Amino acid sequence: MSVSIYGNGQAVIQVVNATTSSTTATTSTSFVTTGFSASITPQSTTSKILVITSLQGILSQISGTGYLYAIEQITRNGTSIAVFDQISGFVSGGNVASGSNNSFTFLDSPATTSAITYTCQYIFGRIGGSSGSVGDADSNIATTNTPSITLIEIAG
Repeated sequence: MSVSIYGNGQAVIQVVNATTSSTTATTSTSFVTTGFSASITPQSTTSKILVITSLQGILSQISGTGYLYAIEQITRNGTSIAVFDQISGFVSGGNVASGSNNSFTFLDSPATTSAITYTCQYIFGRIGGSSGSVGDADSNIATTNTPSITLIEIAG
């Protein structure tokens, strides 16, 4: 597929999308993979890759008084290339569950024609007793949560 963008000669070369229906829960203090990634093989070393992530169903479980916030990280072949800090914040004065959805974009210049795997990871920063998950469907939140990652190769 090739689509002109604003008439400047750049074109969309390919689009890759991956989703997951699994829930990834953590109380870890290290980044956790959300269970989905996508791979793309750029056609040129001058291509740009637009990475679009959608973390749906970010859910906090806070027990007692606490504060919980999510941090998303995008990796390229295991190396961090973008970090989005404090993307969702939850404050609690008691036992409560709360959810949110967040989408982010990042324009990467990988300068390669080898296969690249982009992965979305997250971690929860916390103060007080709390845990969190991505892709969760709480009985109090009437939505179907499908986190996704989309890769769009743009001619350079």
